[in-house]
Amino acid sequence: MEQPSSSQHGIAEDIYLAPIPQPSQSLHYLPTRVVCTLSQGSNVISMDFHPSHHTLLLVGSANGEFTLWEIATHEKLLSKPFKVWDMQACSTQYQSVMAKDSSIAVNRVTWSPDGDLIGVAFTKHLIHLHAYQHPNEARQVIEIEAHSGGVNDIAFSRPNKQLYVVTCGDDKLIRVWDMHGQKIYSFEGHEAPVYSICPHHMENIHFIFSISFDGKIKAWLYDNMGSRVEYDAPGKWCTAMLYSADGTRLFSCGTSKEGDSHLVEWKQSEGSIERTYSGFRKTPSSVLHGVVQFDTTHNHILAAGEENRIKFWDADNTNMLTCIEADGGLPSFPRLRFNKEGNLLAVTTVENGFKILANTDGLRSLLAFGVGHVATMSETRDQARKVRSILPEESTPCIGVSTNDSDVMAACGGKVSKVLDDDDLLREIIVRVGFSTTLVRAALVCKRWYHHASEPAFLYHFHERHRSRLLGFYLEDKEGHKVASIRFFPMLPQPPELAAVIRRVVSYSLESYRGAPAKFLCSWSSRVLISLHNQNNHNKFTVGVHNLLYPERGLVVVPPCPHVQIQDVFYRNLLPVDEVDGLSYLHVSVVSNIQITTSTVHVHILRHDDGVWRMYHTFDIDQLLDLRQEPKAVLANNKIYIASAQKDIVVLDLNASSISTVQLPQGVEYGDRDIMLARADDASGVYVIHVKKIQLHIWLHKGDNWLLVDTICLRDKVANLRIPGCEVEDEHNAPLQIHHVGDYAEFVFLEMGRCALHLDVKSMQLRKVYDMTEEELQLGDIHPLMMIWPPKFPVLKDNPASNAV
Repeated sequence: MEQPSSSQHGIAEDIYLAPIPQPSQSLHYLPTRVVCTLSQGSNVISMDFHPSHHTLLLVGSANGEFTLWEIATHEKLLSKPFKVWDMQACSTQYQSVMAKDSSIAVNRVTWSPDGDLIGVAFTKHLIHLHAYQHPNEARQVIEIEAHSGGVNDIAFSRPNKQLYVVTCGDDKLIRVWDMHGQKIYSFEGHEAPVYSICPHHMENIHFIFSISFDGKIKAWLYDNMGSRVEYDAPGKWCTAMLYSADGTRLFSCGTSKEGDSHLVEWKQSEGSIERTYSGFRKTPSSVLHGVVQFDTTHNHILAAGEENRIKFWDADNTNMLTCIEADGGLPSFPRLRFNKEGNLLAVTTVENGFKILANTDGLRSLLAFGVGHVATMSETRDQARKVRSILPEESTPCIGVSTNDSDVMAACGGKVSKVLDDDDLLREIIVRVGFSTTLVRAALVCKRWYHHASEPAFLYHFHERHRSRLLGFYLEDKEGHKVASIRFFPMLPQPPELAAVIRRVVSYSLESYRGAPAKFLCSWSSRVLISLHNQNNHNKFTVGVHNLLYPERGLVVVPPCPHVQIQDVFYRNLLPVDEVDGLSYLHVSVVSNIQITTSTVHVHILRHDDGVWRMYHTFDIDQLLDLRQEPKAVLANNKIYIASAQKDIVVLDLNASSISTVQLPQGVEYGDRDIMLARADDASGVYVIHVKKIQLHIWLHKGDNWLLVDTICLRDKVANLRIPGCEVEDEHNAPLQIHHVGDYAEFVFLEMGRCALHLDVKSMQLRKVYDMTEEELQLGDIHPLMMIWPPKFPVLKDNPASNAV
């Protein structure tokens, strides 16, 4: 084996980390039980499970088609046959190749890390990128002629927070592309076609492993300095590399021309082999017609397909754990893929299809899709009426595996009741329904389901898994201090489960405020808060709360906020607080005395079931606080973050009864709608979102430090939108302002020119959501509307029938 040279050794040490041993697992942990067999119609070449929807399987075929399957329902959600999107943009070489033989196959399909993009590599020159919209939409994004000859592998990578596509091909090259199809890097150095690639990173060092058909392994950094290491793969032929889920262990698996298969773990600090796993049989080269394929899950489970079987190993033991035939029908070298939870395993069959194998957790995941059907079948007539009275247009099941589904039910012992009698399993099923509306429906099946679904700890877990969804936004137009109009614009498309919710919000009119001395305070958990000012006494105002999903409950009027004697400097803010039983409010007021340079902060609370404002905290501080109304204050983890005119952030810790300040990140200052605050996950802290020229920066304050978590350049995205008067070549003519930021910095509403834009931070997609009319002089205030949380469960009557499952 060729070792890295001394000049390369330092970089190699940065790339490699020592493995962390994992405990062995018992055999029942492995997904070995056949759940179903599905027909693709063409030989399956590549498979990949969605990174977050763990029962969605992407499949690429020998006929050039890719297909998306919902494993739980055995449903083919979409199928895209191969076609060239723009033949005129392709090279004359490719056009000539296709003219002689138009047949083409998929070499590899893969998901982007967030599951929003699908990458497809073909046997001739091209890759395709599709934007995926759950559940069954795939929109063409870009077609790239990536290589001369076949594109043998494709992967997504994100160095420096920028999403790239990495490819390799028959032309012996590895190439890196941005999301606009521009080639960023092209790595040369292999002497044979490149078989596979493995992008990875160790802390801040991003790199790419590549393996060519002659078994040479090379490592590349994202620069033009050439490969950093080079050594031989066992067998010196077609080999693939994979990292464990936690990124600490590196494995490779491949087959030699002589028919020997090799599965090994690498000692990364040295570039040598740590251990070699036993259990393979030599296939004579005269009958060799494939390369062993493998996958890994849970940091320590390995699986490979050979001699018509699936073989499993614990990564800490070189001896094979077990070997299964999966009821037969597997090819000599079956291809296989775990889902990201490791509880399902897809494996190819000889009859142009694939099988799904599961362990106990996998069966739970599949059964979870039957909740809607089970709930509907289990309801009494009285309970069904309750469901329809709450959400009449959503009383049909949104998800369903039929309870007589022979494959799933056979794997579960044939009786749903045996599964649903297990409280732990039942909670695992209910937590997967995905939307708060369907959670309410599931809770109305019986008292037992109701108690599980409405339990505060369960609701916290549910919300961690299913963040509230953005339904749309309100646009508030003002005429002086009066409201001209309040209009709602839905964000489309939305899942079918939320169609009734969207219709209900759209039909809710707020036209009664037109021309009134009012202010749209905020929209919060499917509620709208509007302040009505008293023109005779500006210190008195009334806040009305509209419940958009339950208009029959009428307008809720918040009692007048506590009156505080104003001395010199005054600040006040109203903050909604989501609680399990309803919506509460915090009122923050600050009184400062300039003569003695002190400030007092009063925090009052109005509980949802109380109706009276009560003192919650009082903070006295020996300095003047000059707080800003913009950007808006944020409540996160019982801390209130308020922007200060002193170019910092004041933090009111309600748990510790303390007050402190946090300096803004270096180089960041408050300006005109160029900074917004957003609450961060758990107890992490607060996000600061800062726009400067044509770039968006997202900072996270965690502990005592600021971390720059993302920098998003909007130049190309804005250019693609072709906004009149906003030519990004001259950034001074392209002003960009922030209108609103979603919780956890998940999305940002921006203003540019005469347009409102929506940026999905996770997918990096920028959309134009509103164009100003010629009559409008300025863009009104934008207020996003999120799906209701926590859900409002009805009060169940003491009905004996409701005790039945």
